[in-house]
Amino acid sequence: MATEPKAAAENVKIDLLEDDDEFEINEGMFDDQDLGFFANFLGIFIFVLVIAYHYVMADPKYEGN
Repeated sequence: MATEPKAAAENVKIDLLEDDDEFEINEGMFDDQDLGFFANFLGIFIFVLVIAYHYVMADPKYEGN
């Protein structure tokens, strides 16, 4: 009656992302073109804010108060 020795740790593969749908690429994500547009828009908006700030702060009407 020889018994086969069992391995102490079996090689079991577990899929950790089996039921997790948040990592799948879907149509709702931003692609490269959308991200580029958003980055350009944000840069232009900040640039306009800086120009507006300097325009308001350098206005000579308010310098003598």
